[in-house]
Amino acid sequence: MLKPGEVPDSIRQGKFRHGEKFASAIASRHLQFVGIAGSVSYVPGERDDVDMFIITRKNSLWTCMLMAYLTRFIGRSRDICLSLNMDVSYARYLFRTTRDPLIASDSVHVVPIIGDAVYRELLSSSPFISELYPDRTGTTGEFSGYSENGMAGTILDWVCFLILAPIVLLKGNMVNWYRRKHDRMKTFRLVIGRHCLFYDNLKYEIIRRNYYRK
Repeated sequence: MLKPGEVPDSIRQGKFRHGEKFASAIASRHLQFVGIAGSVSYVPGERDDVDMFIITRKNSLWTCMLMAYLTRFIGRSRDICLSLNMDVSYARYLFRTTRDPLIASDSVHVVPIIGDAVYRELLSSSPFISELYPDRTGTTGEFSGYSENGMAGTILDWVCFLILAPIVLLKGNMVNWYRRKHDRMKTFRLVIGRHCLFYDNLKYEIIRRNYYRK
């Protein structure tokens, strides 16, 4: 019998398989890491989206995002959520400087699909995460999986950024406008730039304010 809050293992495995299938479809030399984050990495609900965590080579983020969006559209994978995306330069900065307990907790619960060794090194490079979760990180503390796109690839990535970023920003603003009218707790802060694209839920800000910033 399931305990309160638990879900059948078939639901969890089904969502993991869906994430693995999507990761396989977008796999390329530009990807450094793909994993499953969010609620599915903790205790997934039956209606939860599968939040993907994508890390690419430097200056390859938006080229990979174009592929990811097209793959999701063609495959009609509406429950795949591209919620956390960055290139390796931003990932290194984020992991090395974060002092956010929520980021630390989410990071150690991520389920790797592609690039497990790269992700372990990123976790180990974070003094804060290593301090909070020493059993989840290694001891190297040094990230060696750095990879950068060439000049032609960087130019292509700029083109993809200039095309995709305004569309993503416009859609995000429209979704937020709708959610503010119907369920404000589901609104989010969109962080978008050349090296990152992710969504920070309003609920996270409330948790930080109430529990971690007193």
